[in-house]
Amino acid sequence: MNNSNNRKIKRNNSILSISSLILILIMFSGFTFAENETNETTGTNLTLDFDNDSYNFAIDCDDSNPNIFTNMTGYLDVDGDGFAIGEFTVCTNGTLPENYYEQSIIGDCNDEEGLINPNTTEVLYNNIDDDCNPATLDNLEVSISISKSEYDIGEEVSYIITGTPNSNVTIDLESPNNYYDYQANYIEQEMPIIDSILTTSKIGDYTIKVKLSKGEYFEEANATFTISNSIRTNIEGDKDLIIGEELEIEASASGGVAPYTYSWNLDDGNVKTGSSITHTYSDGGNYDVILTIRDSQGNTKTKTIDVDVDELYDVTFVVKDLEGNLIKGVEISADDVSGTTGSNGIIKLSLVEGEKIIFAYKAGYELFEMSKDIDEDQSIDIRIKTTDTTAPKITLSKSSIDTDSGDAIIGYRVDDSSKVSCTLFINEDGSEWWNEKETQESITDIGEFKLTGIESDETYYKIECIDSEKNSAYSDIGNIRYVKIDSSKSDESKEYLDIIELELINIKTLDIATSKVYDALHIKEALQVAKKDFANYDQRMYSLLNEDCIGTSCDNRDFEIEIEELDNNLDDHKEKTILTLNILNDKEIIDYPELNDVKNVLEPFLKSINKTLTDKEFEKLAEKNYGLQSYQNIILKIYDIEVTYLDGDIEKKTLIIKKLNINGSSSSQKLIEFIPEYLSEEVEFITESKNLGEHMFEMDSDLDEIAYIIPLRSNKEDFKPWTMLVDESLPSRTPTGYFIFNLNSKDSIKSIMLISIFLILISIRLLFYFDIHKKLNFGKAKKDFHQMNMLINDCLDYLDAKDYSKAVLIYKEIRMSYEKLDNNVKSKIYEPIIKLVEILNEDFIKKNIEQNNKSILDNILPKLSADLRNKFSPSIEGKR
Repeated sequence: MNNSNNRKIKRNNSILSISSLILILIMFSGFTFAENETNETTGTNLTLDFDNDSYNFAIDCDDSNPNIFTNMTGYLDVDGDGFAIGEFTVCTNGTLPENYYEQSIIGDCNDEEGLINPNTTEVLYNNIDDDCNPATLDNLEVSISISKSEYDIGEEVSYIITGTPNSNVTIDLESPNNYYDYQANYIEQEMPIIDSILTTSKIGDYTIKVKLSKGEYFEEANATFTISNSIRTNIEGDKDLIIGEELEIEASASGGVAPYTYSWNLDDGNVKTGSSITHTYSDGGNYDVILTIRDSQGNTKTKTIDVDVDELYDVTFVVKDLEGNLIKGVEISADDVSGTTGSNGIIKLSLVEGEKIIFAYKAGYELFEMSKDIDEDQSIDIRIKTTDTTAPKITLSKSSIDTDSGDAIIGYRVDDSSKVSCTLFINEDGSEWWNEKETQESITDIGEFKLTGIESDETYYKIECIDSEKNSAYSDIGNIRYVKIDSSKSDESKEYLDIIELELINIKTLDIATSKVYDALHIKEALQVAKKDFANYDQRMYSLLNEDCIGTSCDNRDFEIEIEELDNNLDDHKEKTILTLNILNDKEIIDYPELNDVKNVLEPFLKSINKTLTDKEFEKLAEKNYGLQSYQNIILKIYDIEVTYLDGDIEKKTLIIKKLNINGSSSSQKLIEFIPEYLSEEVEFITESKNLGEHMFEMDSDLDEIAYIIPLRSNKEDFKPWTMLVDESLPSRTPTGYFIFNLNSKDSIKSIMLISIFLILISIRLLFYFDIHKKLNFGKAKKDFHQMNMLINDCLDYLDAKDYSKAVLIYKEIRMSYEKLDNNVKSKIYEPIIKLVEILNEDFIKKNIEQNNKSILDNILPKLSADLRNKFSPSIEGKR
């Protein structure tokens, strides 16, 4: 209790002392900072001195101890040998403390032993670094290694010793019970030492001891190994005997140090010696014979063998048939003992004791077999029956089995007087039969085999049965028809039917622009075909699953092929039939080929038909074909589209649609679609075409539209798939300059006449060309002609969409534009406008018949017809 109070008082006093000190320091510091000089930079009081030793805390290295106040540098040398372990700074009273010196040499490796320093002469091999120099030889080194740790008797033991060279080496072998005295000595020996020990014929553990020395210093190393018992023995002779039979056995030994001695303990009180012995046991039983072998070095090895001596018993066999009649000449056998019954049907055999398999056989009788334990003299009665020579009769439950699951049960019936074993054999290709199932044993009447995993279209089978007399027979050949039907496909087709029907409804609500694309790609038609195929598939699958068409009534039909075709058709629709389409971007282009464009098409066209022209002929043919292009009006529409197929795959493509209006084409002209070379391998034509090679395709000149697909392109500005009328025939020949000026000089008058005619023809042609060009203003006329065709096509599109009001608005624009046309253009566009008005009339009549509005029919239609006649007929009357 008092101690506790004392501790509390001391702790309180400590706290009070620290608190007082802090308070005094604060007060003193405040006073000193107020009264005394301070450092201008830090504001620190330069005269503060805590230990009152006249050294303020700024320069005092320990301002808590008045006895020390300044730092000094000194060398630490504890053992005073003039070599320090390092230079240190210490806080002192102006004098270096003990073991510190103002001057010394750094480099001592042991500052506790004065005799160890760099000035000391190294004492070799004393395991001490006397001169503090690791390079000098301070230690002796020695090691020994052997090739392995265990050896046979007499096997050579090799060893290698390494260590400090030029040393004395002593080698001693420590053996079991000091059996060997082996020692080796080497003086001033070089390293390594390689040697071996030959006398290792005693079993046990050994140690090789090595001592390496120089003068009074030495080092030791050891290696241990074991000599194992390697004596091996082989014993030959019959060890299974019958009572009274002599035992003859012989042994041989190896692996030790010859010669060997042999000792046999025969387990009946007798011991015999020698490598071979004979012995007769007086009683039956099992004997453990122990052989002991000893070699010349006293190493021993034992081995135990089992000798079985059996008793012999007299067994009498009496053989009868099933009616009890004794049978002569029946052979009885057990192990290697046999005999034949006499006229009384009896035979006596001496049999060794134990479990025996006994056989009785005679020609014309079934083989008899039985198991019997022979442990005494006894008599055994045997009954045998005459041989059965009738083969089993096998009847298949069904000659033909149909399965849609790959499993089949093959039932059969067997008729035979005994139990039979039956095996199922299978054949899939009509060539090789193989055993499919394990043999069924002990069949007496009805059996069945169950097959699983059938994959072949048709599998053949037969059953072989064998009775106890080895009489065998085969059944008739049956067959299994495998019709693989996947009912899940039927459910899947119903889902696709619902999707297709919904999309066919959505198509009716599409806008005009999207409808054009759908029509060009024949999406509606493709979906209708797919709908029909899916419905047929579903109906056909239902038939296969539910009707009685599988089996013999359909032998001439291959259901597997039918189902595969249906499946493939379904998969084609999933992968190739477009379900929906989105227009990402569209662009309309009206462009006219220049002469160079015509040449660029004409050149590969001629190459594709293997036609060669001279340069002049090519130029003339190019000009002719350039003129042909005025007979056609082409509007190019480019659509970037995103299509979704039935299987959900999405693909982005570019659709090309060309509206064609060709006037005055002849049978010698071909309509050619010229695809840029970089796209020619990727183009997918919707419109029927013929590939001419050279990235050109021939189209039907009677077409009013061409459509095809190319991969999606980000830039369509450079895409120019020209559609051109091409005529390979050269224009009519005119006399050439070469022909005129190479006439014979005697025909000068004829030459002059021909030259005159030639000049007149050129003049007429030029005058005609300039007159026509002036009147038509060819470039503008062609553009106007295209523009009018575009308006007519737009009007027809609105009529197709049953938007009659918009079609009439377009028609009004046609009327206004018609007034501004050149008469030659009017003559060309007249027929298309007349056809358009006829269609307008028809649609107008149909529309109003549906509305049952007879007054409009009577009043407006005649007015519209009159307007047509008044508007167009007078202006072109003289031009037709």
